[in-house]
Amino acid sequence: MSTTLEPGLLLQAVFHHVVLPPKLPSKNDVDNVALAYDLGRRLQRALAKFNDDGDHDAWSILVNSMKATAILNQGHLISHELVEAFQGIASGRTNIWLTLFITQQNSALLIHRDDIEGTVVFEAFQTAAPVKDVLAAKHGLTGEFPHRSVRVPFSVFNDMSFLRNLSQFLGQASYESFDQFAAKASKGGQSIAETRNSTDPALVIEMLMSLLEGLGSGLEVQSVRKKVRDDVVLGLSEVPWRRSPYWLVLRVALRRMLRELLDHKCAGMGRVYYKFILCAMLAELLKDSVEHLHPEMTLQLRAKLCRRMAKLKTDSAACSSSLRQLYNELFASTSGEFGDVVKYATERISLQWDDFKARVARRIPTLPRRVPDADLYMRLDNSGAFLISQLSQKASFPFRRISPDLPHLQEGTVLKVGRLADRYISLQDSENTTATRITTTSKQPQELCKLLSRGIMDLLTDVGDTFNQDSVLMSRHLLRLFELWTRMDEVATSICPLLKDYHPLFIPDALDVLCLMTRDEMVRLLGVQQYIRNRVASHKRSLGTIFDNPRKGSSFPAQFVSSTLAGSQILMTATLIDKASLRARESTLSELESLTKKYDSLTQSLNDLTCTCTVSSTGKKTTNGCRRCPKFWQRKKLKISVHEDFLPSTDTDQRNAQRAAILLELLIPEYLTAYRAATWRLYLLGITVHSSTKGIPKLLLDDITNLKKFSQKVDGTFTLASRKKSFRQTHYGKLKLPKTPDQVAFRFGAEMSYYDTVSGLWADELPKVPWYQHLLGPWLPQGIPDPYETPRGVLDMLLHRPSSYDIVASESMRSQSLSGNDFCSFQRAVSARGRRWLEILKEMAASNFDFSSRATNSFFHRLAMQAGPAVLEEGVLREVHWVFNSESFCDRLKERLEAWMDTMDQNRRQVDLMSTVVIFSLRLYHLCPQSFATHAHELLLRVRSVTSNWILQLQHEVRSTPDGDMAGKAATLAFWAALVCRQTFWGCSGHGDFEATVLRDDPLPFFRSSIALQENLLDNLDRLPPHLRSLLVQDMSASYQMRSIVEKWAESDIGLVEKAIDETWANASDLTKRSYSPWKRLTGKNSWWISSETAPNGSIAPQRVHYHLLQGHLLVDDKPLGRLPLEISDDESMRELFEGRHLLTRPSGLLDYQILAEMEGHQVHVGIRDGRITVKALFRGSLLQFVP
Repeated sequence: MSTTLEPGLLLQAVFHHVVLPPKLPSKNDVDNVALAYDLGRRLQRALAKFNDDGDHDAWSILVNSMKATAILNQGHLISHELVEAFQGIASGRTNIWLTLFITQQNSALLIHRDDIEGTVVFEAFQTAAPVKDVLAAKHGLTGEFPHRSVRVPFSVFNDMSFLRNLSQFLGQASYESFDQFAAKASKGGQSIAETRNSTDPALVIEMLMSLLEGLGSGLEVQSVRKKVRDDVVLGLSEVPWRRSPYWLVLRVALRRMLRELLDHKCAGMGRVYYKFILCAMLAELLKDSVEHLHPEMTLQLRAKLCRRMAKLKTDSAACSSSLRQLYNELFASTSGEFGDVVKYATERISLQWDDFKARVARRIPTLPRRVPDADLYMRLDNSGAFLISQLSQKASFPFRRISPDLPHLQEGTVLKVGRLADRYISLQDSENTTATRITTTSKQPQELCKLLSRGIMDLLTDVGDTFNQDSVLMSRHLLRLFELWTRMDEVATSICPLLKDYHPLFIPDALDVLCLMTRDEMVRLLGVQQYIRNRVASHKRSLGTIFDNPRKGSSFPAQFVSSTLAGSQILMTATLIDKASLRARESTLSELESLTKKYDSLTQSLNDLTCTCTVSSTGKKTTNGCRRCPKFWQRKKLKISVHEDFLPSTDTDQRNAQRAAILLELLIPEYLTAYRAATWRLYLLGITVHSSTKGIPKLLLDDITNLKKFSQKVDGTFTLASRKKSFRQTHYGKLKLPKTPDQVAFRFGAEMSYYDTVSGLWADELPKVPWYQHLLGPWLPQGIPDPYETPRGVLDMLLHRPSSYDIVASESMRSQSLSGNDFCSFQRAVSARGRRWLEILKEMAASNFDFSSRATNSFFHRLAMQAGPAVLEEGVLREVHWVFNSESFCDRLKERLEAWMDTMDQNRRQVDLMSTVVIFSLRLYHLCPQSFATHAHELLLRVRSVTSNWILQLQHEVRSTPDGDMAGKAATLAFWAALVCRQTFWGCSGHGDFEATVLRDDPLPFFRSSIALQENLLDNLDRLPPHLRSLLVQDMSASYQMRSIVEKWAESDIGLVEKAIDETWANASDLTKRSYSPWKRLTGKNSWWISSETAPNGSIAPQRVHYHLLQGHLLVDDKPLGRLPLEISDDESMRELFEGRHLLTRPSGLLDYQILAEMEGHQVHVGIRDGRITVKALFRGSLLQFVP
């Protein structure tokens, strides 16, 4: 370690050790010789201020003793210097006290003569308390010093052999540590010397003092009681920062000498001088610190000095009269100097503070008395160029493009809806492609397992959180994932039958919450749940899952390695790893032997050489030219890197299991990696833990370099990790010499558990079974408990929660937003699992629920579509939907739905209730007996007719209503009605005769609703309410599924498309009907667009029309008809001008769009020029332009 510090850093270090402020450094510096020397010199200078007081002999002893202490304790103790000092004491020519700090033994000795008794007194004490005692102490540790005292007769002490042996012992003990006395820590089941804790001082206090007591006798001396403050800061260095033990040695030595030399004159005199000497030292340190330390540190030092002086004032008032006189004398001699230092520090800090305030204060210039002429003119630095460019423009008219090709769309709605549709269509294609792998049989089992795993992983990655909170799409997604998983599990268990002995991790009840529409989906769900139920029933309950603690003997890796053919091949590799580990161990021991020889050689050189360092007049030691000291530092720097076994041993079941887990992780078969990764990802989808409670790993298996060359693993996402560091990662990784072989060779120290590096989660901190209800979104009003929220609500319970008793008991805890009747009604409907549809039928005829409420309709949608449990009824329709086997129930449900529609036929604002009618009608259509399907379809046809008429009525309302808010609400209802109308088409998908039935239906409502869907989408997609956005994305996916049907409709009667277009695009004149040229289908990525050109009609020029068959986009002259693009309507300037009004448009001859309605006599035109939104208006023959 460095023996010098820069002056500024040295002053900071002295400040930290003397003051012990709240903010401490993190790097240990107690071994620094410069720090110890500076502490000693400062104490000497403080002591010199009192030389002229009282007994000159006593002060001479004090001064000489402190000088000798400073000389001897510069680093380690040197035996020949100790011999000389001891000889001075033995001969009596130097009447001093020797203070020896035996660094490595955490102890110190005070040695002095007792001429009256003819003995030499040895006093020993511990210099640093154990770390746990320091951290446990609230303020400081109080102790008596010294801890042990003995005396040795002059006859023994004068023996030269005794002095040499004692000097050699103390010299060696000061620089050599012994593991027998070191603090111990347990790591990897082994006891290791803990260098970060204090050493046991038994070598000096117990052994040496006992030896000396045997040569002399024990002794009771006047002890001093001290309150010792310390702290432990573990940071950058190998050992934590601790307060300098040498500073404690100096204070104890000074206090003991003062008490022994002065208290015989007057009790307490030594304590008074001790306090004033420390104040003098603090005053000098304060004076030095003012210009070099941070002001905050200077203030802390000033406060410490002032507190000490105040305490001395208090003590002086309560002491005896003889001591009071001493207090007064010392105050008189020091108060002036101390006051000047405090005043100087205060002034300098004030100056620094004033300087800081001056530097950070905002300067406010004075206002001139007269404004310059240049400032009287607007320079228009920002807007001048823009205004000049606008004024210089010549009138121009937009070139109207007439081309059958689709324009490059940059318009908001068409582009955003197109992107949204493309996103869900790509997911649909991905799912369809992946689904084909379920029935694949041509591949080898291992390849098929990897293929299915890749399908699950790709599907999870592609979808991500896109379907979150969408109960329908997420349910279909989960069903497909579990179909893939069951097939993958079937293949994996055929390859590795051991997997059947372990729980599959999933339970069938977790899928009861899925919201499915068709009977086919219910059949698929039944197959998945039956497979999982059989796997759960056949597993061995004592084994758990494949993700259980890998350190257990029953873990999957332990069983796989010990009982399978692949495991036996892994064990052969384990032999190679053990041999490599043995070679590394032997290399470390060989290095230890070499370093030990070097250490012994240096030690012998140290014993043979004499230190030739010189001591300056100030007492500082200079090492120039000394041959011994460089060898000492060379020996001190000798370190060896420890060896750690590459694998755990096999001596216990736990270590053997961990060994098997590591081996399997290194050499795991590819199919098993794929199976495990897909299972884990599917499991993570069903948990709600998103952050680890057990911290980040200290070591990943992939980070163990010794094992990397044996690894065949490619994917390191799910791996083994340890919360404990390995030996090589800790401060035990490199150890100082001397060391024995057993102290540098360790067992495998990490404790491995399964860890996911992507999510940052440990397998052992997650719930045992996944549950997927949280992915489907909320469905109950606030305050109503969800029995499906956790597995505990439904597992192993024949009673359908909540029971009637639960409902009554919980009524007092209902939310204030719910009435008591609503609260009970919601809970009764939730609990009626076996009689759910009977309860729904009853509520349809009752008035308990407000079916005009969004919350109520959303609730009944989920009730209708939720698959429900199969505890009492295990058929396709399960416990919830078994009533659909009854035609009488189906007929009764149809009657209630028709009664609802009778009341809604002319009430176009009840779209929310109509959406519930559609859900119920579709469930009836899919689940009813085949003989009743025609009646259910008639119900859907009626819904289609009603909603199609609503669209026309709402479109007329939007265009005729001047109030923007009313128009916006009507447009939202029209958008919703269009979605509901289209749902009556694609909602039938999945039925046995879907295509034949739909092709017989009238497609006009489909085209009408498709155009209305896009025309009335007024808001940004991100601002759509959740239920409308969910329905829109379902519509995008489902309409793509029925694309072949739409194509056949357009081919068979394109006139229906033209009729739907004419309904929304009114003629500029009523003279003739609009005529279209033959429609052409575009190619490539725009293959679902068709294009036509209208025939010219009088003053009406021909116009190009583009129509999207699936999504309903309608473009006239490359622009959407009837509304502004979102890019323009969402602009801040437009919002400021028109305050969110519903603006209808037509193509403009001035810019791009003309607002149909005049605004206070202004004819407004809007467009985009040079990337800016431009607004112009014609008013009383003038052309005005809005400048934002």
